[in-house]
Amino acid sequence: MKTAYRYYEHAIQDLLNAVVVQAAEDYREYSVRVMMKPTDLTAKKEIEAIRQFFLSPEFEVYTTAEGAFILRKLEEEERQMKALVTEANAVKEALLSAWADYCGSEKRDTEKLRDVSFCLARLQEIRKSLPKAAVRLIRTGSKEKEIRREIIRRKRAYEKG
Repeated sequence: MKTAYRYYEHAIQDLLNAVVVQAAEDYREYSVRVMMKPTDLTAKKEIEAIRQFFLSPEFEVYTTAEGAFILRKLEEEERQMKALVTEANAVKEALLSAWADYCGSEKRDTEKLRDVSFCLARLQEIRKSLPKAAVRLIRTGSKEKEIRREIIRRKRAYEKG
């Protein structure tokens, strides 16, 4: 009898923890929605409701962790995500500029090609460090894909000699 009670006690605690984890995931998702569309009132209202949940006295029922601490961590995560997205969009602009310089030069300068490759590599690093939901905040386009294909084609031609 005691074992069954302990099992249910753990199951209930797991469920309560899952509610907290889901609230954190929802906060992240709604933050991305607000970054994509700052006028999204629904997302803003949901974020506020989640903030109130984390700061409410009832939060202690769900977990032993402090709601204010979790909320600070989520806000810090959000600031880092915004900074990465801003950097990624700046790198994307630098990529297009470096590609235009490379294509515009009469002599295909390997230094300019390195700049293009560096920009592409940095974009990949940023994309890997962002949550999946935030990757869509980086403006993507066919030009980046076209540049990747062209660089691969040129590397293969260079290797063939």
